[in-house]
Parts: sequence; structure tokens; C-alpha cells
Amino acid sequence: MKIKLCFLVDANSIHARRWIEYFASRIEFDVFIVSTEYCAYTIANTKLLNLSKRINYGAIDAIGSSNTSEKPNFEKNNRFSLFKFIKRNYLYKKIRGSEIIFDYYKLLSTLLLVNRVRKLILEIKPDIVHAMRLPIEGWIAGFLNGPKLVVTTFGNDMIYYAKKYSLVKAFTNNIMSKTKLYFVDSERDRFISEIYGFQPSSLVQNTIVTGGIKID
Repeated sequence: MKIKLCFLVDANSIHARRWIEYFASRIEFDVFIVSTEYCAYTIANTKLLNLSKRINYGAIDAIGSSNTSEKPNFEKNNRFSLFKFIKRNYLYKKIRGSEIIFDYYKLLSTLLLVNRVRKLILEIKPDIVHAMRLPIEGWIAGFLNGPKLVVTTFGNDMIYYAKKYSLVKAFTNNIMSKTKLYFVDSERDRFISEIYGFQPSSLVQNTIVTGGIKID
């Protein structure tokens, strides 16, 4: 029997895609992708489920490029399409340009997506859910019950996002206390995660991604 593995990710991220492609190439896994951002790309031997129909043209996420291969279609009703394209990009840049607004945007996105993700997980019935990135995929995964939870954090997830607001601390405690396997890019974050409920007896694997290494 195959293992059902569900990635809860921004599927545009190159780091997420490398993980997904590896497991999709193995015959013992059925791989599902629940993407928090619209992704126009496909990966062989996977089923992609987009949570968003909105396309962020040229947007950059926290762990990699999220440019999509799909471009604006101006063939029909050019003026209206162009207006929507400008409006979306202007508003998104405004949100990204304001730190506090963008933080609350992430929190709101988490709360709005939780029920949709829960329903998808009930339909998929995965054995394992792998959330890549703390905000917002990790926070959403903390509300799931049933499958074993795997979490990967990157860069400043633990030293910045985990402790910023009381609600964020609660979200972080929620997911880290349920995590069975934690992929971390520095020893620093492994120790910090224990403050937020991660059990030292749970499995940890160091993966050097954005945290780097100290060689002296």
C-alpha cells in the first residue's frame, strides 16, 4: 500500500518543488499538493490543489521565487484586464510595503484557509502532512487532526515570526507541539522550537537551506 503524502506549501517555491519532485519520483508514495498561493506549474505524478485563484505576477515569497509561467491575458476586454492587473499588483505591493499590515494579512489568511484545508485533508486522508514554512502553512497545519505532521522552517521563521504577536505565539505553539518530524536549517532554531512546544524526543533533521553554516 502506498503512503499518502500531502505537502502544504506555496507550490511556486523552488525549495518546496525539489522536495515534492523527489517523493513524486518514488513509487511508494502518492503525492498531493495543497498550495496556499496559486500555482500554474504542474509536477508529474502529483495532484495539485490550489487554495487561491488569484495570481501574484512577479511576487516573491519568503523562501524562493513565486513567479508563475502563466501571464496576463489581455486579448479579451483589454482595458478591464489591464485595470485588474494594475490593481492587484498595486494593492499587493502596498500590503507587502507595510510590515504590520502584511503580518495581519498573514494571520487573516491563516484563519480564512483553515476550514478549507481541513476539508481537503478529510477528502485526501493523507498519512503525512508536510508543512513547509511557518507562516502560514505551519500555522494552518497546527489546526489539523489525524495525519502525522512534518514541519520545515526557513530563515527567520523561528526568530522573527514565531514570537511577534500573542496570536502568532499561540499558532506556533499549536503546530510545534504536534510536530513529529522537524526539518530545521540551523541548530539555533531547533533549540528555539522547544520554547514553542516542540518535544526534544521528536525527530529532528538539519537541512542547510537559508541559515548557512559556520565553518570556524
